[in-house]
Amino acid sequence: MKLRLGLLVALALAGLALTGTARADRLDYRLNKKMPEIVKELKAKYRNVGVLRFRVQDGTAKESFTAPICGNLIDRVETLLIVNNGKDESRALGVIHDACKVASRRGISQWYKDVSGRRKMFDLDYPLAWGNKMVKADAFLTGKVTVSKDGKTTLVLECFDKTNLSLRTLATMSIDTDRFVLRDLGYSLSSTRGGKSLLTAKRTLPEQDKRVYRLLPKRRQPGGDNPPPNGVDQVRPDNIGGVSIKMLVDGTEATDAIREAATEGDGAKWQLKSPSEKAKISFLLQNTTDKKRAVVFRVNERNVINEQADEAETAAKFVLMPKGEKNSEVKITGFLKLPEGGDNESDKSVKGEVLPFKVLVGDAAAKAKEDMGARAGWLEVVVFEEGQTDTDYTLVAPKGLPPSKEKQARSTYLGLRSALLRSSKLKTVTEIVKRDGVTIKRELIDVDREAIAGSADVKLVKFEGKHLQTLKVKVVPGERNPTNGGGGGGD
Repeated sequence: MKLRLGLLVALALAGLALTGTARADRLDYRLNKKMPEIVKELKAKYRNVGVLRFRVQDGTAKESFTAPICGNLIDRVETLLIVNNGKDESRALGVIHDACKVASRRGISQWYKDVSGRRKMFDLDYPLAWGNKMVKADAFLTGKVTVSKDGKTTLVLECFDKTNLSLRTLATMSIDTDRFVLRDLGYSLSSTRGGKSLLTAKRTLPEQDKRVYRLLPKRRQPGGDNPPPNGVDQVRPDNIGGVSIKMLVDGTEATDAIREAATEGDGAKWQLKSPSEKAKISFLLQNTTDKKRAVVFRVNERNVINEQADEAETAAKFVLMPKGEKNSEVKITGFLKLPEGGDNESDKSVKGEVLPFKVLVGDAAAKAKEDMGARAGWLEVVVFEEGQTDTDYTLVAPKGLPPSKEKQARSTYLGLRSALLRSSKLKTVTEIVKRDGVTIKRELIDVDREAIAGSADVKLVKFEGKHLQTLKVKVVPGERNPTNGGGGGGD
């Protein structure tokens, strides 16, 4: 479907100003810094490795494999293994793609608690992340994310192999729990009133994150129905930082579609009841304030603009003008494919294509859920108000490639590595060192600041923004649609 876009799309940078020295506060940044030694250790022992789903423990809750981070860490670890793997394919570690999917199709789903299940996984054939070669696995990586009450998030990267089926630790890293971790856990977020007062002055992301509050389902809120504490505004579909979202089914508003979670789900406070299979669905975003708002809308953990995997802070955004003005609302009927590159002139209309949202049921839903893992069935609306942010750490995004680019990129090792470097906002750097009178060159993977500063595929207007609120919604089966595995996947 072709579409002449009459909407405003913001510069993907979202006003982030990078200073000269990166600080290793982000989980992805820490993981990338650890990866060269991890790859070196793996190469010394194994030829081919796969990555399995991670587990999460949030506070005193039981371990779980259902949060979005459990699945997207597979993409992030696979990506960082490949980009830190060197240019020479003949010396590269074999990185398996979609090991979980292969194991699941062969009936192995209880590998974590069942040692016999782990053993069986080494009998299967798996696809390499590039080319058409099938290989046996020599080892698998997995791990655990622990979010503690003291405001720290710890990632333990683990490994097991055929000769030792017990999990052993490869690396451990700890960061301050930030908005990115909380979003990956499936929480809706709200800036406190003290945080909103910071909109008038430049503040770093860590400073802002100290004033971000996560909103829990009723069953996990202290006292059940207690409202958030003073200074924290509730996040609701009709008011996400001054923006409302409505789902339209066959052109009519589905008034009860997005509802507050009661007993279902994990971290998600809000749920979307999936419509029937043949329904035509769209979403209407409306600015209800007298100020500009910028919105990132993600379906299945992918931005509806060019399927970007970037964090919301660095992703392309819809800019909504004040209520009553032109472009104060936008109707989203599917994933928008907009032209990349170009002259990036402000206030310029562009032609784009739309891949309509689809409701999947039965086998199609099961396959989509298998392909996307823990990403499946999540909607996210992130709202920003105008204001400048300084950051002395960087927002790399190693969450894989847009589906539209993935097949071609995976045809060759170097092609995939180059594509992953670009999409992750990383680059190769050659370091020259002298040891015992010998000059040695080695390749390092570092943050590509220019790529981050110019990462927008479309720049129609500029918008420098600060986070206000995030609405996280989990899609659940509709009453007449019990086999639905994810709703409007748009795949």
